[in-house]
Amino acid sequence: LVRVLKVIKTFRAVRVLRIFRELRMMIASILGSMKSLFWGGVLIMLVTYIFGCCFTQSVAIYLSSSLADGQELSSLDERLIEYWGSVTTAMDTLYMCSTSGESWRIAARPLWEISRVVYGLFLIYIAFFLFVVVNTLTSIIIEATITHAA
Repeated sequence: LVRVLKVIKTFRAVRVLRIFRELRMMIASILGSMKSLFWGGVLIMLVTYIFGCCFTQSVAIYLSSSLADGQELSSLDERLIEYWGSVTTAMDTLYMCSTSGESWRIAARPLWEISRVVYGLFLIYIAFFLFVVVNTLTSIIIEATITHAA
């Protein structure tokens, strides 16, 4: 009876070790793809920064021309400042819109009201980010994971 219990205990240990082997392989794959994840984050920051600068500049030009006429801040101006008032807030807005943290229609509405061209540029950003950047990064990370796992 004692021998049977020892054999059962040994089989349990083997089964647990097999699970840990797969877990170790998953962790090693994630750690192996960290370099690709880092450069993917850099790419996202760079693209978001470039577009954020464009939108902030467009809003600054609009606000300087509307405030030069002596007008007070309207609700449109306040929404523009809220979403696009500085490069960091514009980058935050772009990141939130492209990752479903914020509805992009709400953030883009003030852009529609100041310029159809700027709104079109925003749509180009959303399409570029969702179709090009995300898919490219996904494929690079999967390739790095498969290479490391092999």
